[in-house]
Amino acid sequence: MLARQTYESLTNELLERTIEPCRRCLSDAGLKPEQIEEVLLVGGQTRAPQVSEIVRRVFGREPNRAVNPDEGVAMGAAIQTGIMAGEVKELVLLDVTPHTLGIETKDGTFTSLIERNSTIPTRKSRVFTTVADNQTKVEVHVLQGESDMAAYNKSLAKFELTNIPPAPKGVPQVEVSFEIDVNGIVSVSALDQATGRSQSMVIHPSGGLSQSDLNRLVGETRNQEQTDRQRREQEAVARQLEGLVANTMRSIQALEGKLTADEQERILDVIERAKKAQPQGSLEELRGRLAEMEKAASLIGQAMLRP
Repeated sequence: MLARQTYESLTNELLERTIEPCRRCLSDAGLKPEQIEEVLLVGGQTRAPQVSEIVRRVFGREPNRAVNPDEGVAMGAAIQTGIMAGEVKELVLLDVTPHTLGIETKDGTFTSLIERNSTIPTRKSRVFTTVADNQTKVEVHVLQGESDMAAYNKSLAKFELTNIPPAPKGVPQVEVSFEIDVNGIVSVSALDQATGRSQSMVIHPSGGLSQSDLNRLVGETRNQEQTDRQRREQEAVARQLEGLVANTMRSIQALEGKLTADEQERILDVIERAKKAQPQGSLEELRGRLAEMEKAASLIGQAMLRP
């Protein structure tokens, strides 16, 4: 015989893990706990007092025990079967995709096509282009996950669309389409709109995420969000600094004779410090160098107004 205290100590960690999925479902639905009218307990395990306690903690209400928890799963399966067979017409059962699907684009960015919780079957398309001049092929890297960066998501498949006519970057139009059928099978295709050439691939559910993988990736995504935001901001500041340095150098040459020797020396000193700032350095340092460059650039603006 197992004492209740022992049983609860053995199952507590597992039950605590159910809290986050409940909160995520509320968030996805755009609802607050107080907006939920009833919480049904399904499955024999829900008879445990700990489950009722979690319901009270998350939803702030007592669970509804009107349905026999042992019969709940069977009733749901029977209703779904009736809907699929066309015998139950007063109910509609919607299935959704549990994770976001998309492709890897420039700089390792993850561009989504089908968002998590989209009702299936569904189909989405989006037009992309090339990133280099005379590019004759594109690689379509299919991923699933919730991070903005491809590296933190789950890779599902890769294929190439070849024989694209050479053209300047940004000219070719490649339409990428994602389709999920009622069985959860994903079809991905890429079509060159100029030539009509296409390539496609079918991804079966077994090639996707297990529940443990999904939970792990969601956790990793949340941990990486702050890092990703800071990295993108850092890259943006570095590009802005690099552009300002180049523009300032050109302005110095164009304004030869209008800048005083002291002004030119001050500006060149700031430029040298800016050049030494590493793109992968700290965000604070890059911001500081950018602020210095903006002040230096203002000296050039003043010189331009001189007669």
